[in-house]
Amino acid sequence: MANLQTSWLGAARSFSLLSWLIGTILFFISPAIAQVTLHEDARTYMLSNNHVMARISKTSGDLLSLRYDNLECLSARSGHAGGYWSHTPGRGSNVIDRVTINPSTSNGQRAEVSIACTADGKPVGSGPGGSTICDVEIRYALGRDDSGIYTYSTFNHRPTYPATSIGEARFCAKLNGEIFDWMTVDANRNKEMISADDWNNGTQLNMKEARRINSGKFAGTVEHKYDYSAIQFDIPAFGWSSTSKHVGVWFVNHSIE
Repeated sequence: MANLQTSWLGAARSFSLLSWLIGTILFFISPAIAQVTLHEDARTYMLSNNHVMARISKTSGDLLSLRYDNLECLSARSGHAGGYWSHTPGRGSNVIDRVTINPSTSNGQRAEVSIACTADGKPVGSGPGGSTICDVEIRYALGRDDSGIYTYSTFNHRPTYPATSIGEARFCAKLNGEIFDWMTVDANRNKEMISADDWNNGTQLNMKEARRINSGKFAGTVEHKYDYSAIQFDIPAFGWSSTSKHVGVWFVNHSIE
């Protein structure tokens, strides 16, 4: 893991005493080849090819927009950007954004950007299980013939930092409910789902994760989010699709370490 981490982060991070590398890929399906371009302004980066466009915040590392063939796949209805890591550099100090692979020097083959922060010995992030005292770096990459965006996060614990821990470090994507209505986890959980409005109008039962659905075609049934839990060793890919737009968003874990 140390060699992999160094190869991605370079000599600037070679001081790391302890590091974690966590990544995921959001994939669509498209056979076409598309050259990558990179544009930026004061607040965001935009990576794109002929089918995919991803817009990333320079201050938080959030994935603000993910478009596929001009369909916006993400939503911010619940008050947060559509795609985000639980431990974000925006909650640390000394946030630095940079281009790590410029498509102008790679013949349009690949673009990659980085948003990182130095913890300075203070907690960063607020994921399940709490924050962590680590320097955090988030990267997003898009290839010429890719139909999805790749993201990974690295945690560096300097020898001078106090003891720390990570409960969970995860990437979340809140999808556009006007498009996606079908979820696939495995052969037993591959079905049409309730809408966001159905959930919001449901009656909470004995725990906040369980609700009786009061509207839509599934009225009278009970939904519980942990009914869709899975062991990632068995489920390397999962996601949502659209019965109307015939497009899907899939998480593909490159590793389950």
